[in-house]
Amino acid sequence: MQHSPGFLKLVDEARQRVKEVTVDELRARLASNPKAVLMDVREDGEWQAGHATQAVHLGKGILERDLEQRFPDPEVEIIMYCGGGYRSALTADAAQQMGYRNVFSLVGGYKGLVAANWPMKKEPRFSLNRNLHPRIQPDMRKTLLTLASLALTLAAAAAEPQKKPGEAASIEKVEVQGDAKAGGNVIAVVRVKLEKNWHVQSNKPSEPNFIPTVLTLAPTPGVKVTTIKYPEGKSEKVQGLAKPLSVYDGDFQISVLLALDARVKLPLTIPAVLNYQACQGASCYPPKRLKVEIPLGETAKKK
Repeated sequence: MQHSPGFLKLVDEARQRVKEVTVDELRARLASNPKAVLMDVREDGEWQAGHATQAVHLGKGILERDLEQRFPDPEVEIIMYCGGGYRSALTADAAQQMGYRNVFSLVGGYKGLVAANWPMKKEPRFSLNRNLHPRIQPDMRKTLLTLASLALTLAAAAAEPQKKPGEAASIEKVEVQGDAKAGGNVIAVVRVKLEKNWHVQSNKPSEPNFIPTVLTLAPTPGVKVTTIKYPEGKSEKVQGLAKPLSVYDGDFQISVLLALDARVKLPLTIPAVLNYQACQGASCYPPKRLKVEIPLGETAKKK
């Protein structure tokens, strides 16, 4: 691919500030530090088409936004790769500006890994037909009554909102405990429901490269988030993994202690997002973002 002069200029400047490693050096670093993170910063489509087996995915477009949530320790060792070593230089530079002190860019990127016969895997691709009723072959011998019944069934299926692969969580209820008034404190309890036979990583996963479940509240004038309490993860053994996972399954709740300023204007609604990655056994889907609304004051009473 022919890169533009402006892009190459940015990459060359970033390379003067970041540390780069070869594939052989990458292999040595991962062997010497089991907690080191191999991070794929390419786009979603590139990741799904093929990626290093042990890599985690955090695309360049959202890296600055989500890096601190995924990896809060600025001392964690992160080796980033893209398609050929250009974009990863930019993301490594951005991470360093955010305070990460042990970040590297892989020379040659994904192409270099492929050339070195690095173990690879592909993400499962899904057809929308997996979410629909089984396709029924036309049969002219069926009676008009059967055709009419089929039409009604298909119409009902089309009317139902279809979930995308990995959308296994839903907000069952948001409950505000305490009197929401200026100068007071309340507890918002977010009740999450998971589909049967699904789990998500807990807020404190068993491995640092697993994606934790995190509730993020948008900054709201007059409201301070004091603490966010997550449940303890459940230990679950998964075939193919040596170490048990720390997960949530079934229903679980997250409690948020909120301090209200004396000048807060009520009623109000606090926008929030639940970040999670749904898995079935050892097969995990791309991370999802579930919108949450926390109503305070009269707004809460109307809910």
